[in-house]
Amino acid sequence: MFEGKKILLLGAHPDDLECGMGGTINQLTHSNAKTIAVLVFADTVQNNGDEIIKEFHSSMATQKLSNTIYKYEVDNMEKDKVAIRKTIFEHNDYDIIFSPSKHSQHQDHRLIGEAVDDIMLEKTVFYYEDIRSGTHEHVNFWNSLSEDDMGAKYRMIAQYNTQLAKRHYFNNESIRTMAKFRGGQVHKEYAEGFEVLRLVR
Repeated sequence: MFEGKKILLLGAHPDDLECGMGGTINQLTHSNAKTIAVLVFADTVQNNGDEIIKEFHSSMATQKLSNTIYKYEVDNMEKDKVAIRKTIFEHNDYDIIFSPSKHSQHQDHRLIGEAVDDIMLEKTVFYYEDIRSGTHEHVNFWNSLSEDDMGAKYRMIAQYNTQLAKRHYFNNESIRTMAKFRGGQVHKEYAEGFEVLRLVR
């Protein structure tokens, strides 16, 4: 499915991608995808200081992924909606897009998900789960994960010292529990859940 494809990974904030689809990212980087690019729109330095930017780059480095992080204001991205949508539109040559869900309870995630839905009309789009604000999301695709995938996800998350100390859901136990739950739904050991918004083959 991914062989020769250009894949775009979108996050509203640092750590969104790792929490939502870190195991799947490990699979993607070991696939025969043509290109994998990462865009994150809010650096969250207002809440976490400049260290969060270094942590994000360190996390992406564990997967050798090129990445760009923008400086839009966290929790107030609506005021920059036009610029954000323009950036997403400028990447409409990608074949497969992974994005936060337009059904998320977090306004920044919804903004990205809605933009992707509006702009990427002819592309395959997967919404990944939000570990904390995803109770309204509609999982209809389960991607099974190996122990290696889970280990890669733990390594990515481990780069975020600013988050490990203050977020109750940001630890290996919570991540593993979620993966076990999704895996158990489809008789697999671990899985990550996605909503397939559009599938183009």
